[in-house]
Amino acid sequence: MKRRKNRSQRVAGSIILLAAFLAACPESALGQFWESLTNPQISVPIEFPPLTGLMVKRIAIGKTTGSCGDEVAEAVISTLSGRVEVLDRANLDAILKEQHFTLSDYVDQSTAARLGKITGAGALLMLRADCREHQDRLVNHAYRDKQRIPIYISRVTVTLKGSAQVVDLETAKIFKALPLDETKKDENRSEEGQPEFPLPENVRDSAVRSAATDVAKLLVPYTVMTKVYFYDDKTCDLKKAYEALKAGSVKLALQLSEQNAQACEQMSFKNDKDRSKALGKAYYNLAVAQMLTQQYDLADSNFQKVVQLRGAGGIVTQAIAENNRSKAAAEAMKQTVERTERFEESRAASTSAKGWSAPANSSSAPAPASSAAPPSAGPGGGASIAERLKTLEGLFKQGLITKEEYDKKRAAILSEM
Repeated sequence: MKRRKNRSQRVAGSIILLAAFLAACPESALGQFWESLTNPQISVPIEFPPLTGLMVKRIAIGKTTGSCGDEVAEAVISTLSGRVEVLDRANLDAILKEQHFTLSDYVDQSTAARLGKITGAGALLMLRADCREHQDRLVNHAYRDKQRIPIYISRVTVTLKGSAQVVDLETAKIFKALPLDETKKDENRSEEGQPEFPLPENVRDSAVRSAATDVAKLLVPYTVMTKVYFYDDKTCDLKKAYEALKAGSVKLALQLSEQNAQACEQMSFKNDKDRSKALGKAYYNLAVAQMLTQQYDLADSNFQKVVQLRGAGGIVTQAIAENNRSKAAAEAMKQTVERTERFEESRAASTSAKGWSAPANSSSAPAPASSAAPPSAGPGGGASIAERLKTLEGLFKQGLITKEEYDKKRAAILSEM
């Protein structure tokens, strides 16, 4: 009886607090509060530039340390596949061994420049990652039919801690360093006694993949999904634009939203309050559609119209914030592209000034100085040494050349450096 009374008091208290909150809200905020309960949300993708501020087209994987450093490196290569050309550690080690070149934890400017020449890479990725596993047996309780029932839990937790560094292979400066800190859990539950633990390797793999996703953000653009509301009222025919968005046609949604706003301006309403409400929703949808099509300034102008018509409630304030965030990300992306172009031009000029011929593109290694003997033709023609070695290895693995031919051609390619 006492427990039931306490529960009733808590419910009554919650109702009083909600009533007080609603009474204190401005009318516009209150209206948008109710609208947030009855209108759908849509996803808004925001693309951010790489955390290094550069879009390097080719990288080399350097020394990896820690109990799961190699696993993270492999996952990074898989994540970057098709977006960045990656010279993995195995191929890098083979090239460096032939050159009697040792890659230590510390890379100075001379070492970085030589490594960049050998590999044709613009950056070196250094990784450290340690994984630790912990298993717990727990007992929780649930109530069913007024009975207290034990719930037995077997939980596996894996923590991954480490760091990633991207080093400029011209100056040896660190473009960006990123701490890695992942915690992943999985558990089995049972009412019939303690269950077996989930497979630890699956939990570890989840932590590794999550860390690799974070590392990839250093090197390639990444997308963050956020949500904003979109009105689907029948008034002013807003529902059609929403249906177009649901179907994935942003362009059609924009066209319909423009028509809806124009039609709404011509409609007759019972009073000014109804007109402002309907027109505000129409211009809000138009602003969101413009945001989705990267017309951020037009979206901002229409959001301001909404504020004048309806006030700045929670729905509008959130959408304005996401528009500003999207605009800032787009500007940062533009600056990153320009910075990358300057970086590539500077790197090409620098290698040329040192007596190396500039690479044809960012994924090609600099050729030897013009005063050196011309290199013999090899697999891949004008490709970098690393690319030619990779092609040669592929031919050998396919059985298209003998071991003797492979060794002879490999020595010839390496002698050109």
